[in-house]
Amino acid sequence: MALAIAFVAANALGGAAAAEADAGARYKTAYKSTLSGPVDLPDACDGRQAELFPQLVTHPGSRRNLTALYFQDGQQAAIGASSRNSGRRWTSTPVTSATACVGGPPEREQLVNPLLAGGPGGVAYYGNSWYGKRGSLFAYDVTVHRSTTSGSGWTAGAAPNMGTNPVVPGGPYAQNVGVVADPADAQVVHAVWAQFDQVPNPDTYVPVATGLKASTSEDGGQTFSAPVTVSEPPADRYIINARLHQAANGALLAFYDTVEKPKLADALLGNPVQLEAFSSRSEDGGQSWSEPVHAGNPIQFGFTDPDGDGGGTYGSAKFDSTTNGKHRAAVAWATPKEDGMSTIELTRSTDAGITWSPPSTAISVPAHLIQPAVAIGRRGRTGLFWYDTRNDEANDGELTADAWFASSNRSGRRWQTRHLAGPFDLRASFDPGVAAYDGGQGIGVYQDLVAMPRGFGAAYTVGPPLAKDGVTDVAFTRIVGKRHRRLR
Repeated sequence: MALAIAFVAANALGGAAAAEADAGARYKTAYKSTLSGPVDLPDACDGRQAELFPQLVTHPGSRRNLTALYFQDGQQAAIGASSRNSGRRWTSTPVTSATACVGGPPEREQLVNPLLAGGPGGVAYYGNSWYGKRGSLFAYDVTVHRSTTSGSGWTAGAAPNMGTNPVVPGGPYAQNVGVVADPADAQVVHAVWAQFDQVPNPDTYVPVATGLKASTSEDGGQTFSAPVTVSEPPADRYIINARLHQAANGALLAFYDTVEKPKLADALLGNPVQLEAFSSRSEDGGQSWSEPVHAGNPIQFGFTDPDGDGGGTYGSAKFDSTTNGKHRAAVAWATPKEDGMSTIELTRSTDAGITWSPPSTAISVPAHLIQPAVAIGRRGRTGLFWYDTRNDEANDGELTADAWFASSNRSGRRWQTRHLAGPFDLRASFDPGVAAYDGGQGIGVYQDLVAMPRGFGAAYTVGPPLAKDGVTDVAFTRIVGKRHRRLR
């Protein structure tokens, strides 16, 4: 979530994928499952059974273990989910103390920005961003929780920014804590986050300044080193979203985006806002960081239910980023076009984030397109996930969406698409309990895609009629190469 905003509550295009699925596509759907499920939550979590914001990770050295995390009940609870058979079946459990309703401090009222990392031996780390009140002051901060059982049980969590001095009482203030686990040592986890200098203002809670900070834990997330500065934006800009990855040589790669301070007002009104994405590298385990390198120009935007009453806005507020554990990296985002087309734009790096290609159009459809996710396989093949409304019919009382997947080879010049799921009704998934910035909607603004052996795995939110338990469910789809007939 862009924290400052949350405070107030076709081949014709340079190889872009065509609007319909390619029957000769390289990949197929191997199986689907429902990732979310019944979870025993206290009554204080209000029981709406609305699941959203899924994140998904694999684990080094394990071919079958997956860990996922999603929010439930108006973002009042974080739920960890684990699978030991490549996503065919899932077991879910609440993240203890992530929020007040599951035993955490009373200030942790709601959650945003779930970011997840998978370590060896089934260890997982969850970057928890929350907001609420400390006394009469609006508050927001981050913690890092750890699971040693692929997500079926979690620690109470620690704050990686404890060495930060608050500007005023009620601090420190932070959001968007991205985490990455050392692939060889389950006790080591690195974190980056947006640190805010905040002056409490009951009208806006607009921060004074931001900086991207980093810290490392060598004891499984119990304590963290003193924060260091990754980047400080110019005085007229805020840092918004943050992500963290690791290259094959151990280099850490941090991504973040910035926005001009005056543009926040446009975002609050639901207007498209141009961001700038950057990357920075650390070769010494996060102690020092390179000068930022420009990595793209994401757009934060939303579209309104075209049939009018009964729904809300549905948006893409995030870029997504990935590495493949070697030297390849990518940043993806959705872009609305004035001619009614929507695209997924992609920048690539083949040297672990030292340099970046110019943006290119990967996907183009004549409809609303939102929430892309990107992943790169170990051999360099890129996968994309997204939703679009190409099958929606005007004035039929529904806002129809489908989930899609596309893949390309290393060059990214040709994309092949597959239909993953749908249609489902975005309007019927609308949940007024979801934080206003993160869509005022039922599906949130995070979905996820990961590289797996012989293909990919996608975790995403669906509404009725695909959702069977409440207004939304989180689904999982295993995508494999067509020539692979047997999967473990």
